[in-house]
Amino acid sequence: NSNHKNIFLRLYEDNELIYDSRVGMIDEKIYINNQYKKGNINKYIILSFKDKNLVARIIAIPNYIVNQTIYHLMVFISFCIFLFIILKCTNKKIRYLELIKKQLEEDEKIDIKGNDEITHVANAINIMLDCLNEKMESERIIYKGNMELITSLSHDIRTPLTSLIGYQELALERNLDKKTEKYIRMSYDKALYLREITNRLFDHFLLISENDNFNMERVNSDEFIAHFIEERLLNLEEQGVIIERNIQNITSELIINVGLMQRLFENIFSNIEKYAELNRPINLEYKINNGFLVISFVNHIKDRNWNVVSSKIGLKNCNGIMKVHSGFLQVEKTEVFKITVSFPIIGENININ
Repeated sequence: NSNHKNIFLRLYEDNELIYDSRVGMIDEKIYINNQYKKGNINKYIILSFKDKNLVARIIAIPNYIVNQTIYHLMVFISFCIFLFIILKCTNKKIRYLELIKKQLEEDEKIDIKGNDEITHVANAINIMLDCLNEKMESERIIYKGNMELITSLSHDIRTPLTSLIGYQELALERNLDKKTEKYIRMSYDKALYLREITNRLFDHFLLISENDNFNMERVNSDEFIAHFIEERLLNLEEQGVIIERNIQNITSELIINVGLMQRLFENIFSNIEKYAELNRPINLEYKINNGFLVISFVNHIKDRNWNVVSSKIGLKNCNGIMKVHSGFLQVEKTEVFKITVSFPIIGENININ
């Protein structure tokens, strides 16, 4: 069959080739050579004729198997080369992206490499970082100027105000008529309030400016409560205020800044003295909950005294102080006023720098 060039028919007489389907009848005697013997003999048939017997063989030379193997091998090699090129290019881009990530984390300008989309993005990031740094530097200069202004104003206000309060105290010690004493007393109260609000305003800006510069130290929670809270509670009890305590096991250690704690509890007790109904009990609770020392103050609110104005700077300062200590401040105001401060406690293996 001419359609199957790898399959052909041969006829032999007395072991001599006399016919090959590829060339036709063979005139000369051609014996089977080794190349044909290596072929795949698919069929062996003896043909009997009247005067002779012939041997017919159908032979298939499997060249197509070799061709297919070579084809598949070439496809595989081509795929490997293609994959190698893709991985090499991709790996280069991944390394560049990792470099960009590292330099961004270290707040450095990005090295510009190549001229593709990633390079354009890196260049845009550099431009954005330059603009951001310029803006931050400008804000830092403005912030520094504001802090210097606040410090200067605070000093300029405190100095004459201290003298004014001193003069008013001297005047109140003299024998005055009721009307004069009333006006001086009102001026004196306003001057005290002005001094307090000035101090709180100054403390607020000082707290912001020194947020990362406070010296922290390790203290025992029992000593902490005794020094900052119980001493002030004793003063209230001496004035006849009833203090109801709920004390649980609070043995632990805290990391605090003493100066900030002084300001924190001065603000809390100042609010109690101003706004609490002191003829009713004040409730305190000390406990440890989920790794925090929790201190709660609960008091009833007295009828509003319209001569006392609240700026709420004190509570804002308290909230800022608790953030410095990685703690929380919570205020609840319903029929009663409740303020809760939560300090993270530390283990025995914590080191204080």
